[in-house]
Amino acid sequence: NSMTKKIEIQRKIKELKEELASLSTSETAIKVLLNSGYGAFANEYFLFSDFRLARSITYTSQLVIKWIEKYLLDRNVKTIYIDTDSLFLTLNDQLESFCNSKNISSESLTFDQRRDILNKFKPKIFEMIKEGFVELSKVLNVVSNTFDMKLEILGDRGIWLGKKNYFIRMLEKDGIKKTLDDDPYVKGFDVAKRSSTPQWIIDSLNEYIKLVFMGETKKNLLEFETSKFEEFKKLPLNDIFSIKSVSSFSSYHQVTDKGAPAHVKGALVYNSIVETEKVESTFPRVFEGSRVKFCYVEIPNKFSTNTIAVVEGVDVDEFMSYFSQKYGITV
Repeated sequence: NSMTKKIEIQRKIKELKEELASLSTSETAIKVLLNSGYGAFANEYFLFSDFRLARSITYTSQLVIKWIEKYLLDRNVKTIYIDTDSLFLTLNDQLESFCNSKNISSESLTFDQRRDILNKFKPKIFEMIKEGFVELSKVLNVVSNTFDMKLEILGDRGIWLGKKNYFIRMLEKDGIKKTLDDDPYVKGFDVAKRSSTPQWIIDSLNEYIKLVFMGETKKNLLEFETSKFEEFKKLPLNDIFSIKSVSSFSSYHQVTDKGAPAHVKGALVYNSIVETEKVESTFPRVFEGSRVKFCYVEIPNKFSTNTIAVVEGVDVDEFMSYFSQKYGITV
């Protein structure tokens, strides 16, 4: 019956997920092993160390990536970013050409339509890559071509902040279709990972990223920024102060000391206020290794500082309500 079939399907899904996790672990282990082999050849204390071998691995990898980049570019397939062992191609020209031939606008395409159309170009792209590797094998005078590439991510939007620091809206990953609700592919970009970043900031940035990926207009994005800023100004101070640990605290004695990090300067201001007001029983001092909550403040103020901090555990609103007006400190 239907219930039995449902249970059987759920069981198979569970088995496939477990198998996928196992295969993913094996793949990672093999990758680590291969990378370790390269590292070993470059290690002078390894019995079979040979820097020439290590260097040849690096040079071959660079050659392969640059060769394919040029080979594809000569055939009107552009590369927008190169990583250690991968290429990020843009098919905007091909997509526009396809849409023009069908008399449709690329901007009107749905998420699924974009994936389906881009997938039409895959066979031709991989055919070119294979041809390029065959030519490279002849240049290197190898017996047969052993170079190969696979498609890891198919996406339609991405933002690059720097090398190994980007995120991409995925249409597919490893052949598995994605939906608009799936998280983007993230490399290096750590909005959601920084424990010191206030949760409200993390949530708002993730909202903004999704709006960008949804193709919102510049006008709508500016309206979102304005509304979020107004919301931010009304938040309790406890919700907008960042958390950090204070290290090398004894190396700095004044806010004007060069090289003092922002949260350390804020901690020096806090200690000065606590000492001046003799309120250490209510507001404990900051010491080496203390965790503090800090925020940037307006200048000018009596300390000529652009930050203020309090010891973690102290109510920020309570502290600021006592001393912000007296010392001219405005968040």
